[in-house]
Amino acid sequence: MSESNRWGDMIAATGAATKYKGSPWLASGDVQAAPGGFVVFTIADVMENKGVQFDKGRSEDVVSIGFEEMAARPVDKQKRMVLNRTNLSSLAKLFGPTVEVFIGKRIKVYAMPGIEAFGKITDGLRICGEDDPIPKPAQKAADVIASLIGEGGK
Repeated sequence: MSESNRWGDMIAATGAATKYKGSPWLASGDVQAAPGGFVVFTIADVMENKGVQFDKGRSEDVVSIGFEEMAARPVDKQKRMVLNRTNLSSLAKLFGPTVEVFIGKRIKVYAMPGIEAFGKITDGLRICGEDDPIPKPAQKAADVIASLIGEGGK
């Protein structure tokens, strides 16, 4: 199997989360454990991953980035980051509209709480520039309205 396809030949995840410490995908817990709650990476490559199996048998074609800082690790310990629409858009705003220009650029990866993904609220990975501050989570409109009305404002 070629290196670029290594992350695409998987089976659906099941059971306890602790058994997935060897996952090839960067997760929010990986960066939350770092000092400051973020990690600065240098983008080594941008790859299309075909037929990646995620939870509950969901299979997707995804775009992912690899990191220069992972190159010193054994291949089975390296992690890649799946680029969802939000993170791909963030990279395009930072560096330009073509993925080739992402290579060699340094980014800050952090976990943002309150992200809605696949019908549930969770922590999600987000990207900003290396020197940018980590944004605060946005409040949902319903939460803002509820806080303005309060208990006695009905």
